Amino acid sequence: MLGLITGNHPRHLFLADKLISTGFVKCWVIETREKFVPDSSFIQNKDLKNLFDIHFQKREDSEKFWFSKINNTSKDVKSLTVGEHEQNSDEVKKFLKQHSCDLVISYGCHLLDEEVISLSNYDSINIHGGLSPWYKGIITHFWPSYNLEPELTGMTLHKLTKKIDGGAIIHQTKADLVSGDGLHMLAGRVVTKFVKEMEGLVPKLLENKQSISSYEQKSTGRLWTGNMWRPEHLLMIYKHFEDRIVDYCLDNSITSNVKDSDLIYYTS
Repeated sequence: MLGLITGNHPRHLFLADKLISTGFVKCWVIETREKFVPDSSFIQNKDLKNLFDIHFQKREDSEKFWFSKINNTSKDVKSLTVGEHEQNSDEVKKFLKQHSCDLVISYGCHLLDEEVISLSNYDSINIHGGLSPWYKGIITHFWPSYNLEPELTGMTLHKLTKKIDGGAIIHQTKADLVSGDGLHMLAGRVVTKFVKEMEGLVPKLLENKQSISSYEQKSTGRLWTGNMWRPEHLLMIYKHFEDRIVDYCLDNSITSNVKDSDLIYYTS
């Protein structure tokens, strides 16, 4: 059986709902994350403030479009809700010990400490909203489009280690480029695709829990941190490309150097 540790933003709740629907989830820890639509009052430049508000409003609209249809299956499992940055609290550790899960899967929570990682009977696994090793860290559904490689918007399932998004890779999902998608619609599309794949992967992972196939990351790649992003980056997305980077790359045959054969797909 599985234990889940997730955030509480719409995509996190959507994934949890779908995995709980499989019948394989035993317990669920929910970390209350930061406000989903951030305050823009710190931005003095009016044009930048407007772009900031547009950006996060589009994110909210996209999350409602992709992730509002859930079955509310949370009542079917034992759950524990904790505050932000309380994902490693004694309360969480006691809760996980009580429920003794074969695998623990995390998604959208803050960094887990070694004791929490070790509380699964076999393995602890993380879902990362980005393609590792090229896009590790945070805001990793933004940077591929900014770098004119939106097809590298993706998801990575990997073993949990002390290294941020650096564990051995189990499975990856790459974005499908659909004409008309803006940055946030593209991100929602790939998360939805990944969640559907996870519904089929869960029984395979549990069946192979003693020896889940995984592959060490071939390079260090790049770790994207919070202080790398600033509102000025929105100028290129919305002023220059009018949030049509997918169309621009499709129309001009712009692709990255990353091939499908460079990604990992779980087949066991």
